[in-house]
Amino acid sequence: MNQESPTISVTSVPWSLFPGVPSFFQAYVEKKASTAGFFPHSPEEVAKAAAEVRSHSYQREEIVECLARGLEDLEAPEEARESLRRISNPETVVVIAGQQPGLLGSPLFLLFKAISAISTAHRLQRDGIPAVPLFWCHSADHDIDEINRVGLTDSNGVFHRHRAKLNLPPRTPIETVPVDGPVEELWRTVQEFLPHSDHRTKILEAFTPNSSDQVGTWCCRILSRLLGPYGLVPFEPRQIRHLFGPKIGQALASAETLSARMRETTRSLEQSGFSAPLDPKDTPFFYRLEDLGNGQISRQRVTIDPKDPSRVEFRGAGKGSSQERSILLEEIKNHPKRFSPAAALRPVIQSAVLPVAVSIVGPSELTYQAQLPGIFSELQVPIPVILPRVSATLVDSRSSETLAALSVDDRSIPQLNTILAPSLTEEDVKEALSPELLARKNQVLSDLDDFLRKLAELEPDLARPSQKTASRLQSEVGRLVGKFVEAQGRRTQTLHRRRKRLLSQLAPGGGPQERQLSALPFLLSYGPGLISALLTLDPFHLAHQIVRIPKIGLPDMTRTEPSVSAGEETR
Repeated sequence: MNQESPTISVTSVPWSLFPGVPSFFQAYVEKKASTAGFFPHSPEEVAKAAAEVRSHSYQREEIVECLARGLEDLEAPEEARESLRRISNPETVVVIAGQQPGLLGSPLFLLFKAISAISTAHRLQRDGIPAVPLFWCHSADHDIDEINRVGLTDSNGVFHRHRAKLNLPPRTPIETVPVDGPVEELWRTVQEFLPHSDHRTKILEAFTPNSSDQVGTWCCRILSRLLGPYGLVPFEPRQIRHLFGPKIGQALASAETLSARMRETTRSLEQSGFSAPLDPKDTPFFYRLEDLGNGQISRQRVTIDPKDPSRVEFRGAGKGSSQERSILLEEIKNHPKRFSPAAALRPVIQSAVLPVAVSIVGPSELTYQAQLPGIFSELQVPIPVILPRVSATLVDSRSSETLAALSVDDRSIPQLNTILAPSLTEEDVKEALSPELLARKNQVLSDLDDFLRKLAELEPDLARPSQKTASRLQSEVGRLVGKFVEAQGRRTQTLHRRRKRLLSQLAPGGGPQERQLSALPFLLSYGPGLISALLTLDPFHLAHQIVRIPKIGLPDMTRTEPSVSAGEETR
């Protein structure tokens, strides 16, 4: 990127300023000693993790062949195909990120995860470690309600949440949900809602699904079009599910031991003052895919029968059932595609099947992965470096101007929803009245209150009438001030609109931008150059980053490996 090109500017804010951040995650990114014993490698020890990965064997050619078919279906660019071919080299390691695929590619944080994988792989490449970025679109997940939402801002910058009118059986895997029907109807509605821009045609092409896509395929297609030119290989686990069988069978055979190891780590976590997201007593290691007929599939939860350990229990869309454990072990061996890992086993399966040296995770994932090292060790799977994803709030030029006008600095953005609360009456008054007039009003009311209070002290029978008089006069003054504020009409409305837009952009729906807003409105505004800019964020910088985007366009550096830093950063 040349010196004259417009660039983003980045400042960092500590995670301690954000409400609701998991305590373990906050301690981890601050490198507190209390988190040191849970993972064998710190983010600085990638070379060590890569060496351990290289000491294990993987079915590299099988992986390349299976994922290549997926890239073919996605019509992926050559950069992604070449990236995948490098996995055949026994020296090559993988940087993996993953997420349940959502509508329109899910919220911003999914894009941040994928960008983190790419920029981390590029960093490893520059450090002499051959690395490939992969994105695991976890379409085997069945939480349809969680993924059936998309947050967008309209042409006025106001936040709206959209949903598809899905009617699916319980525990339906995302990988079976077609794009036609309700999802396609949502996509048509969204296109009419989105603002026009110079980049509209190109960006909408990147987000448009093929008619034969399922929701998972659609998400992979979006990632392939946007990030494939940077070498990202997106895929669904069903493409390599047949490779999961041996470890899933091993997990079933040693389920009691794995649970005991998980309880040990969980106990250590809690003794260190952290809460554990996964309950070792009620956490399945994997699911069985149940065919309901008519092309519908449900995931059955598989657990050991507490009364008879020789049997397993299934819970799915229909009535529960049970079976001999030995019979299920045989089924896993002969039909591995019928099974998918649950949260407690998924990271282990990823590292067992793929040469993963770095795993990119979000705040909640980091915490529950701290419960899993015992399972990795028991199943003899190398533990990768656990690296928190890039986390950012994108601030466009208009929002920057409003923040400046309201004297809100970057460190206040995490509490923006509280600072700019919906009830703005007092602030409106302050905006409408001059400081001198406001001070005079307050002084007059204070003097009046003092006069009536002294009057009541001299004549106690006047105490109640004095209170009523004070209340009535306060109300009348307030009514007059209200009329004055209303008379300022246009100015007040403009203020409300600016605040509403700011909250819609930076704290939509009362939550963090990256968890509520789709990347689509930002890409419409700034085009592919936004991705080039975000790839300059340092993936090993573990604070939340406030990214201010210039008013002028961003250059698209698609064919160029990104640099490490972004513009002039303040750390």
